[in-house]
Amino acid sequence: MPVGFVRNNGKWDPLLILTDADGCIDQSTPNCPTVQIFDLMTGAVDVIGDKKTKIMPNPASDYIIIKNEELVFPIRYLMYSYTGQLINSGHTDMSGSVDVGSICSGIFMLKISDQNGKTESIRWVKE
Repeated sequence: MPVGFVRNNGKWDPLLILTDADGCIDQSTPNCPTVQIFDLMTGAVDVIGDKKTKIMPNPASDYIIIKNEELVFPIRYLMYSYTGQLINSGHTDMSGSVDVGSICSGIFMLKISDQNGKTESIRWVKE
């Protein structure tokens, strides 16, 4: 299994990247499965390859916009630091915009849920 590193608050955290038997780490070919990345320091899990929700811009400095045509707005969000600390929570406006200007730089997980109960977690970076 490949091991990588991610810069987190000035430190390099090791990551364990799970791949299939062919070494696929994304869905660039039709037969590649979803991949899970485990942060060995925090235990956080990120899944790549199957998300329909996008956060733009990413990295962000002042605001993020949540994009997904299947979600029913407004969206409830919970924002966590990469160590699992709840940083912020609230609801988006109808455009899916969230103000992140007052948040310190770092890597974050945004857990979202729409009016129909659909939930998803997305990783994003604050510059």
